[in-house]
Amino acid sequence: MNLSHSDRLLAAVRRRLVVTVFGRRFVLGCLVFAAAYAVLLLVSRLSGLIPDWFQWWTLAVVPGLALVSAIALRPRISLADAGRAVDVRSRTSDLFLTVSLLEDAPGEFKPLVARDAEERAQRIRPADVVPFSAAPRLGWTGLAVAALVAGVLWLPQLDPFGQVASAKEEDQKRERIKHGRDLTQKRIEQIRRDETKGEESKDLQRALDQLQLALNELKPLEQQLNVQRLDAVRRPLEDKWQTQADRIKEFLASKPSSQKFGSTNRAQLEKWQKDLQDGRTDSLQESLEEMKQELERLAKSDDPQERAEASRKLRKQLQALRELAREQLKSKALCAACDRALEQLELAQSEGLSTEALEALAQSLELSQLELEELAQSVEDLKRLEDALKTLQLAKQCNKLGQCDGSMCQGFSSLDEYQRLYEQIMAGMGGPGTGEGGKAPEDDTIESDFSPEKAQANLQAGKTLLTLKTRGVGETGDVRLEYREAVREVKQGWSEAVRQERIPPGYTEGIKKYFDSIEVPEAAP
Repeated sequence: MNLSHSDRLLAAVRRRLVVTVFGRRFVLGCLVFAAAYAVLLLVSRLSGLIPDWFQWWTLAVVPGLALVSAIALRPRISLADAGRAVDVRSRTSDLFLTVSLLEDAPGEFKPLVARDAEERAQRIRPADVVPFSAAPRLGWTGLAVAALVAGVLWLPQLDPFGQVASAKEEDQKRERIKHGRDLTQKRIEQIRRDETKGEESKDLQRALDQLQLALNELKPLEQQLNVQRLDAVRRPLEDKWQTQADRIKEFLASKPSSQKFGSTNRAQLEKWQKDLQDGRTDSLQESLEEMKQELERLAKSDDPQERAEASRKLRKQLQALRELAREQLKSKALCAACDRALEQLELAQSEGLSTEALEALAQSLELSQLELEELAQSVEDLKRLEDALKTLQLAKQCNKLGQCDGSMCQGFSSLDEYQRLYEQIMAGMGGPGTGEGGKAPEDDTIESDFSPEKAQANLQAGKTLLTLKTRGVGETGDVRLEYREAVREVKQGWSEAVRQERIPPGYTEGIKKYFDSIEVPEAAP
């Protein structure tokens, strides 16, 4: 049987029925979810009991949910439904319903039904059977969405129960925790990927190796050449010493004193400072481990009293470390890490933020440990440079006496061995009656850069702004008193002057001996 026109008509009607039913369900879903959205919006804005997540972009939830529900509940339209719709619209007395079921129907009347259906199908339009009339429904949907937009934009936020203020404060705290963690993480990554300290340590070791090589090449009869060799390695060492001293000069110059610390835990602070000035972090590492243990106890405990005790101990240790960083170390990075840790400890007391804050606090403690290790390494490098410069200065003094022989240093592995050797040589050349006796051998035929000049220098501290010369007899007592006071000030202030001028350590011993040799005149009778 040929049912081409009937089949096309029924298929088209079926498609239009599917679209129509789907559209109705989508519009109905939009209205239902818009009503639910409006209820939640009113509850949130008028009572504050629901967090205010109602922004303009959240309106997309309404059509999205409606679309999902329409797809999930999509209609199941059969050809029989399409045939029934054609019969109702065209008044064909179940002709097309019979056609949709014709293949399974028994009897000899099928050709007659097919002939009538094909004749009628050519005159029926699918649009007449199932017309699309979406305008009214879309109008209601658009009106609902417009009402929601107006509510989101202009409905005021009330807070009769204080829930909005509490939620806003918690969001601010959470943002502070996140910001602190970001800063800490960036600093940790910077320290770990920064290869500057590693390169500096390698460069320092190369300079020290060059010094040992130069000391091994010294010969007793090549004093002038020895000076050139030592000067060639002295300049890089002094430059490195100057760089390191500029970094931590204030910290190394400060003396541990209980008067400098306002904390009650003064003994601990003094021990921390002394260890760092010696290039060690043992006591600080122990304290940081204690802090981590208290932090673990705080995170695991549910007992309010135990949490309060752990929090108190942790706060005390962090405050002491911050005081050390601010007052003595002058380390802005370490001070900032301690400040963040204290803030995170405080935020850990808030319900709902404890876990996040304690994780951020653990990260801040890790950063503090890295900052301290970096500082201790700088102090250790500086002390190695100081020892190297002292050894080099002793080598120069031995060279002046013609006693520098690199062959005596074969097998030496550290600068301490060189320093002890030169000190023994200097002790044996102390003058008549010391060592082998007699004066140290000198060769006046060797050319040197010695120039017999005298410098005119003031004996009083400070600058001379004006001098007046007069004739007559001076006042002896006043002049002697002024001279004695000036000498005393100079003797007392030499160490401060050396520190401010940042004189390399190899020269400080000679300067000290010079000022110690100045005698203060006795007071006039």
